[in-house]
Amino acid sequence: MDNKNYEYLSNKVTRYEQLQTLKEHLDDLQQDLIKDKDIEISINEDFNSGRCIADNVARKANCKQIKGEYEELMREIKDNLIDTIGMTIVKINEIMEEM
Repeated sequence: MDNKNYEYLSNKVTRYEQLQTLKEHLDDLQQDLIKDKDIEISINEDFNSGRCIADNVARKANCKQIKGEYEELMREIKDNLIDTIGMTIVKINEIMEEM
């Protein structure tokens, strides 16, 4: 095996391991969402999850309608996130099978 083949195969193995790790993390996140654990998702240092912002708005407004709409929206977001993670895991499996 020459150096080019070794490097190519080494890169494939590394990529496969990275995909496997990503898949495991996504699977864990999806399971936590299904179990309805309290998960805070942050985008970056300046903007934390919209959940905190919406909670503050709902508290300030002290309105049952806003709280109800917020809870419904959060359930819909959670369901969509679970579905999206599942589809991403399927795509990762397809990529790993091709490798």
